[in-house]
Amino acid sequence: LELKDAYGDGWNDATFCLSSPTCPGCPGPYTGTLEDGSSTGSLLKVCIDCSETYTMQAGGGSFDGEVAWTLGELNGHAGEKTFTCAQLDEGADDDDWYYSPDYANYTYYANATLLDLATCDGETGEDVVDCPTGLTLYELKLVDSYGDGWNGGEFCLKNAACGDACPSYSGTLANEHSATRHICVKCDAEGSYMMAAGGGYWDGELGWRIGALFGEAGVTRFSGCGDLGDANANYDDDFASGDDTDDGASYGYYYDDFTSEPFPECAGDNVQSAEGVNGCGSDFVLYDLELKDAYGDGWNDASFCLSSPTCSDCPGPYTGTL
Repeated sequence: LELKDAYGDGWNDATFCLSSPTCPGCPGPYTGTLEDGSSTGSLLKVCIDCSETYTMQAGGGSFDGEVAWTLGELNGHAGEKTFTCAQLDEGADDDDWYYSPDYANYTYYANATLLDLATCDGETGEDVVDCPTGLTLYELKLVDSYGDGWNGGEFCLKNAACGDACPSYSGTLANEHSATRHICVKCDAEGSYMMAAGGGYWDGELGWRIGALFGEAGVTRFSGCGDLGDANANYDDDFASGDDTDDGASYGYYYDDFTSEPFPECAGDNVQSAEGVNGCGSDFVLYDLELKDAYGDGWNDASFCLSSPTCSDCPGPYTGTL
C-alpha cells in the first residue's frame, strides 16, 4: 500500500482506514498516514482475503486535494472506494485519478472534504442591507490565507429547526483574499445554526468570521446570537492575526500583502543564526522571535536579517529562515 501526496509535505493530518465490511475476522482494519514527503514507497504492507470485499477511506486533513494512494494496481484519492481483489491485480477504470510527483501536473479533486452542500438552498443573491423585525444583522467575512479564493469551496449557513423564520445563506469566495457580506440571524431561534464550509481544492486556506465567531473548513454549530457577540463590534483585528480563541480553529494566518522588497544579505564579522540563542549579556534583553508562513510550507528560500544600525557592539546581526 503506497500513500502519496502531490505537494510533498505529507497528508497534513489526513488518515486512511482499510477494512472489509464482509469479513469481520479478516486482518485489520488498517489505518495510518503519510507523515511527510511525497510517498511512503514500499513501507506499508496489508493482508487481503481475495474472497472478500474491501473499503478504503482516506481524508480528514487540511489538504485532502493532495491525497492519493495505490494498492496493488488500484489507484485512489481522498474519499471512499470499495473494491475486490480482482481490481487490485487488474487495476480499474478510474479516469478521474491522476498522480504525478510533479506538483504542477496533479489533478485536484473537488469535494475532497466530503461535505455535501447540495441541499443548502441558501440565498445567494444581493447582499443583505437590512433585516426584518426579530432578526439581527451580522457581518459575515470570508478569507483565504493564500489570496486566490476558495478554489471551489463553498459555505452553507442554515438552521433546520427554525425553518422559514431563519434565512439560509450559501456562497463562496472568488479569486481574492477576503470578502464581506451580511446575514440576518434570529437571536432566540430554536435549535442551532450550522455553518458548513469546504469542498474545494485548498480547504486548509479557508477561514470565516460571523461577529466574534471564527471558523475554518468543516462544520461549526452555534446557538443564536449568544456565540456571535456584539453585532456592531469590530472583530477584524483578532481575525486578521489568526487569533481564534472561540473554537480553537487554525485556518492559517491571513495577510493582505504578500509582496516584499529585496534587502542586502547580512554582512559583518559577527553574523550568527538566531536559532539556539538562549541567553544575553547583562546589557541586553532576550526576546522570542517567531517566523510565520501564511501558506504553511516555509519561506521558500526567503531569509531575515536583524541588525542595529546604531550599535556596533550589539549582538548580531542575526539571520535565519523558516
